[in-house]
Amino acid sequence: MRRMSFPKRLSAALITSMLAMLVLTIPAGAGVTWCRADPIVEVHGYRVQILVGVPLGYEQYVNGPIKTKIDVPAGLTRKVLFLDAGFNGHGETVTWGELADAVRLTVQVPMDQGRLGSGVTVPVEVTIISPWGTKVIYGNHLNAQITVPVS
Repeated sequence: MRRMSFPKRLSAALITSMLAMLVLTIPAGAGVTWCRADPIVEVHGYRVQILVGVPLGYEQYVNGPIKTKIDVPAGLTRKVLFLDAGFNGHGETVTWGELADAVRLTVQVPMDQGRLGSGVTVPVEVTIISPWGTKVIYGNHLNAQITVPVS
């Protein structure tokens, strides 16, 4: 058996490493690419960022501001810290409501249903980043919702 010279072994190792990196990154890129917009709010002194995403290519159908409703127990302080331009410059709205023993987040992304087609729904990914960790939920442009009990 012939031994490879050092430069050839190095080249083989480098090529093998590059191929392994390529193979490992393909699955991550093979999925959905999300376009995101995000409000940042504060609930009872805790900062919460809400990233709202639609699949790349569907942002063109957005025809109004992202609607985020946050229901929290009475007595908790709440305020909006940041709103961005939303999709297509339509912006975002955050409204507040009350819920006795839970926190509920509801997100809607208005879409031009006529252009999408009757009965077509667009997936929506909502990522919630808070001091308690990160949570990702999925819904559609008509309704993406999560309710978390408060003890």
